[in-house]
Amino acid sequence: MGEAASRVVEVHLLDWAATPWSSAEQIPGLPPGDLADAGRYTGTGRRYAAALARTLLRAVLGRALGVPGERLPLERDGRGRTVARRGADEPALGTFGAFGTFGISHDATGIAVVHAPGVPGPAAGAGCGVDVEDRPEREFADLAPRFGGPHDATAGRPRAVWTAKEAVAKALGGGLATGLRTLTFRPLPGTAWRVAHRNGAPTGHLVRTLRLPGRDLSVAAPAPHPPLLRRTTWTAAGTGGAALRPLGTAYRRAQLPAG
Repeated sequence: MGEAASRVVEVHLLDWAATPWSSAEQIPGLPPGDLADAGRYTGTGRRYAAALARTLLRAVLGRALGVPGERLPLERDGRGRTVARRGADEPALGTFGAFGTFGISHDATGIAVVHAPGVPGPAAGAGCGVDVEDRPEREFADLAPRFGGPHDATAGRPRAVWTAKEAVAKALGGGLATGLRTLTFRPLPGTAWRVAHRNGAPTGHLVRTLRLPGRDLSVAAPAPHPPLLRRTTWTAAGTGGAALRPLGTAYRRAQLPAG
């Protein structure tokens, strides 16, 4: 974990089931390229979720950069990951200049974006990842023998373990091809964070899982010390202007309370 690691990790959440639109075409200000990108998916619901995820990402990065989100040149790399480029001479790999690395996830009703400002990107092993799941716990209990290892029996609920492993796998850039059974976690004493390992060696990431109403969300961040976790909820902005606006922000302490 290097000096560029983030001291603040931002998690942005949108309840896409509560948005007023019903298709990608109805989202205000959606750039034509994003609409075309959403067309990669089959089914109206999947296309809508993909377009909303891109819209939320633009809102998050645009606010961080101080520019309109629709101006950001987002695209997909060879692995299908959304990346941002400013020029052909700048590696994308989840970064936009020096403004940080990001990740996207969505479940049946919500979209999550993680943003680690100041992290140069996963090309240096410094990527961040997020996974959110609202499927029933029993589904993950049934899957546990396929993604779990011998050390996972005491690691927590199966859905929480799945999201933690998925977040790390995304941060490493390989997704499921990383091999979820190769990923394990060790507690970081005095904190709510855990140290991620792959095949017994540290990956350079700390992982934190949030148990939210109806879902689990895990964040994997490159950090030498537990960062402050800043969680912002977004909602539809109403008529005119941007499609989304921040609704409120909550902070999670890096350290556990004493006692």
